[in-house]
Amino acid sequence: MVSTLAYFESIGGDSPDLLTNAAHVAGVLRRAGIPLLAGTDANPFAPRNGDGLHRELELLVQAGLSPLEALAAGTGVTARHFGLTDRGRIAPGLRADLVLVDGDPTQDISACRAVADVWRRGVRQRDIRQSD
Repeated sequence: MVSTLAYFESIGGDSPDLLTNAAHVAGVLRRAGIPLLAGTDANPFAPRNGDGLHRELELLVQAGLSPLEALAAGTGVTARHFGLTDRGRIAPGLRADLVLVDGDPTQDISACRAVADVWRRGVRQRDIRQSD
């Protein structure tokens, strides 16, 4: 099941029940052993690409996943279910798409927002801490 809690949050407006109900369903599915894949349904209006996934991971934790389970929902579990065997985990021979963060997101999922560096296919992207 691809979660889209950030989308429900963004369209919920004055009705918090929409997110509450979606989060409840995500928790029930997780407890039933259904794999959850982090998704946002990001579009030009809401939620924003990038930030929407950070929020999705936070909402998955609020729905009952551990921070480690939420990270897996956004990485290895998703890659495995989409047949992307060359990514989603760190191992020799894989793509080496990495987002390095300040902090420990396995303990505090909000640490994912503190992006320190990005590597794509083993190549470091421009230093994101430097301003242009």
